[in-house]
Amino acid sequence: DTANITITVSAATIPVIGVSVTPTSGTITEGNTQTLTATITPSNASNTSVSWSSSNTGVATVSTAGVVTGVSAGTATISVTTQDGNHIATSIITVQAAIITFDPSTGEYRAPAGSTVTVILLSEGMGSGYANINISSIGFSLSTEWNGIINEEFVDSDTDSFIMPASGLVTFAGSHNSNFGVSFSSVAIANNQGTSRFFSMDVSVGMPQ
Repeated sequence: DTANITITVSAATIPVIGVSVTPTSGTITEGNTQTLTATITPSNASNTSVSWSSSNTGVATVSTAGVVTGVSAGTATISVTTQDGNHIATSIITVQAAIITFDPSTGEYRAPAGSTVTVILLSEGMGSGYANINISSIGFSLSTEWNGIINEEFVDSDTDSFIMPASGLVTFAGSHNSNFGVSFSSVAIANNQGTSRFFSMDVSVGMPQ
């Protein structure tokens, strides 16, 4: 009689012997991100799964893909750990406070590149007129207009958002114009990475101020 024997050949398991992370240090501002890359040794290891963690999530968080987000000023150690062998590599991340400034005398607004800026133009009073605020370098503009009577109160507003350019600098210009009556405009500039800035305009004071 003939007997059949089935032989199963399994691929050899190649263990992980180490892990490294790049960059090993970095500096970002609040709200910005940096991607860390883990490299497994050997490159053909059977199990290349890793996990990420932060020593201080109040300063910086890290996603399962190694994307670090700055939360507040300080320093955090970001660790990557291999599932096979628990090998660990670290990167020191320094988070700096977002610097946001506004100079009414020039209209210059400085904020981190890539941050989102929301601007609100609000006009109110009595009478007839119009107001505007703009940033010519990026084609951003807001406007209000009112056509009332001398004793009739009005409120008009316009709002929009833009992304700060790579230079981290834009220049606001604007004016408030009254045909008759008493009115004024206020402008609020809010940034998703910091505090808001405010200024007012009337028939005698525009922007720059």
